Amino acid sequence: MSDEGGAGEPLSDRQKREIATCSPSDPCSNDVAWRPCADVRALLGNDAVYEAAAAEAFPEYNKARLVSIELPDRSGDIWRRLGFLEHLGTAYLFVYTRTWNIWIMGNKLSTLALMTECKEIGSMCDADINTELKAIVPVIIDIIISTYGEIDKNNYLDPRTAQVATIDHMKQTCTKLRPAEDEELPSAYIEEFRCALDVELSKYVSEAYPKGACAVYCTSGKDIEGPGADFSFAAVISAAKRSPQNFCNGSWCSVWTIEFNYELQFVDIKGKIQVDAHYFEEGNVQLDTNIDRKDSTRMQSPDDCAVSISGIIRHHESEYLSSLEESYLNLSDATFKDLRRKLPVTRTLFPWHNTLVFGLTRDLAKELALGK
Repeated sequence: MSDEGGAGEPLSDRQKREIATCSPSDPCSNDVAWRPCADVRALLGNDAVYEAAAAEAFPEYNKARLVSIELPDRSGDIWRRLGFLEHLGTAYLFVYTRTWNIWIMGNKLSTLALMTECKEIGSMCDADINTELKAIVPVIIDIIISTYGEIDKNNYLDPRTAQVATIDHMKQTCTKLRPAEDEELPSAYIEEFRCALDVELSKYVSEAYPKGACAVYCTSGKDIEGPGADFSFAAVISAAKRSPQNFCNGSWCSVWTIEFNYELQFVDIKGKIQVDAHYFEEGNVQLDTNIDRKDSTRMQSPDDCAVSISGIIRHHESEYLSSLEESYLNLSDATFKDLRRKLPVTRTLFPWHNTLVFGLTRDLAKELALGK
């Protein structure tokens, strides 16, 4: 923050805005209720300054934390393409209706034609549910707020549903949906790789993170129409557990950059995993740790690439989680004990309300001759 103004002078609006901008970026502020920000708003006493600061800070916070936001329930017009099964020559899609997803098999056509075809089949399912219905599974469709899907400050692409969501960053809600434009989406060739990876990554996330979300974005080469050129993806995973009533919050964010080198028939994979935890019952304990990972695999068919890449991600994330669990298994009895001066561990709270039971007061009085 700037050093504008001397001691005792009131803060300028710019200084107040700088203070307010910092409030949601604190690692402690995992609570989606934004209570620290509400306190800052009250302290500022200037809604205009706060709103300006919040408009700048909240989008950055949401992107940094890979916040996932549930898409609104618009029965019958939200579609999600899961992936291609080449050996069957078909594609699986499902239509989102309230809280249930119906999996329907259709022909492998263009995205728009496939959606139209599935809509017609979906109507048939209402009349004869045993004809085309393959399975019914409950799932919530989320969009991850990330720089990779950012179209502008408030609009973000969900590559899985081929839609653009307008986000209210302060309320963390989706206020509007529209179909993505052709120029916002990858070509059919790139989409086949992206979609296959999305399917495999979704399987892993659903197993490893009960409330997790994931997305796969094309970050370069999205207009490539066929083999012969390089392209790259970004796979993001976001999972959070908020339990303020139990005085704890936590989040897991991982970003994997995947570069396909056609000439070398090689796929380079780099990842960064960020883990945050905050425990605040009778104290304030925070965990903020991250690690970088690197791996590679051969470039193969879309399905084979997807299985290989998702397996690599699964391996590295599971390995890191196991190392964290092992490191903190004996944290209270080992690491914390080494940080304190050598005194016996009594596992009791210090009786601040009755310190006279200790000889500290008497010893100080004697040494300082306070009795005289």
